[in-house]
Amino acid sequence: MNITFDELARHGSAFMAANLADLKNPAQAGPGLDDAAFERMYSFGFRLLAANQHEQALSVFSFLFAQRPSEARVLSGFGHSLHGLGDVGQAAMMHSLAYSAEPDNPGHILAMAEDLIAMEAPMVQDLLRAAEYLAAQSPQHGAVAERARGLLALLNRKAPGATG
Repeated sequence: MNITFDELARHGSAFMAANLADLKNPAQAGPGLDDAAFERMYSFGFRLLAANQHEQALSVFSFLFAQRPSEARVLSGFGHSLHGLGDVGQAAMMHSLAYSAEPDNPGHILAMAEDLIAMEAPMVQDLLRAAEYLAAQSPQHGAVAERARGLLALLNRKAPGATG
């Protein structure tokens, strides 16, 4: 499939607008991706995130969202792109949707908490505790539990009246 970045962004924006109206009925117009092409696009979006190219990553994840609007990793990539662009409220919403799509992955709760730290939301510590608790239930999420513990400790040190 040969598609330019501008075409990708245009299709992604159109598909996203259509799909935001109803996540259960993805838009039917436009080019579809087979599984292999989807994986290549997802990997490309992830590499853009790793390179801090958040605007380009957002275009990729917008396009992928149009293809598979309820896939947790797409929602999460979308959220990480938004966070990188400073839209932490929308990023938290996307991570919340990712958690709804994949409730056995505490990484989505951790990502939502990281988004909300910037907003100084009162629920951050509760989210971090939930992420830590859920992650501790399965060994493959050990890094999530450790990150949640570290962020909790940092927030507790910065809390008014905290010593240390």
